[in-house]
Amino acid sequence: MSFLQLISIFLGSIVVCALIYYALTFFGMGLVYTFDEKSKPELVDCLYFSVVTITSLGYGDIRPTSLSKILSCIQVIWGLSLLAMAVAKLSSAKHDYLIRRLYSSDVQKRLAEYYESLSSLNSEYQELISQVTPKSESDIDERLRGKFRSTHSIFDETWAVVTGLEKYIRFEVKYGEFFSDVPIRSILRSLNIVNKILASFRDVWNKYGDTTRQSIINKHNRFRIRQIAENANQLANLVKKDSINEKLQEECDSLSELCDQLKSVVM
Repeated sequence: MSFLQLISIFLGSIVVCALIYYALTFFGMGLVYTFDEKSKPELVDCLYFSVVTITSLGYGDIRPTSLSKILSCIQVIWGLSLLAMAVAKLSSAKHDYLIRRLYSSDVQKRLAEYYESLSSLNSEYQELISQVTPKSESDIDERLRGKFRSTHSIFDETWAVVTGLEKYIRFEVKYGEFFSDVPIRSILRSLNIVNKILASFRDVWNKYGDTTRQSIINKHNRFRIRQIAENANQLANLVKKDSINEKLQEECDSLSELCDQLKSVVM
């Protein structure tokens, strides 16, 4: 129940009880003036009594008789309950706001960490590729070949980070208000850097011949590239499914297309 609904119920209760008090007055079971019992309270007086009763003010200038006493007791309890619910609702709204702020801040920090890791790997990859001479396999420096072929190569590290990013966003989408609480620019930046890395893989694969590709991208690394493309595609599908933002949809479409290209050429 929202705060506005509580206010509506509160005001409605005042009006309904006032009408009942007014109706009972005609049967001698309604309200009377404390200092002038011969005069009958008007509808405005009943509305006034309903307000001071539900708010527990009780000035005493008008008092209930007969059945009105039961109604006034019920109205006091009902009014206190509604006021308690309203105060709790306001406190809860403030608490929820602070929690959402903390949640948004934490997610942005985690996404920034993934972005920095992927950006650093992309820069390292670009630097290594710039040193590759695609003339023949013998022209490639052994240090570069070892860097690419080592167990903990750039492809392994990239796969680990992309996998972590996909699992993290999947978790947050499932258990949190990810797309409503986290700024779109933070999500978009994470998708964009994944897009850039995959574009770098594709461009290098298309640029060099088979001999050079086999020298720097062995069977294990080709397997890793396909895994990266698969995880990136899962990430794109996840965001497309749960987000309605047009920019995110466009970025995911581009990422999915790039993943399909990589999986078709890297065999």
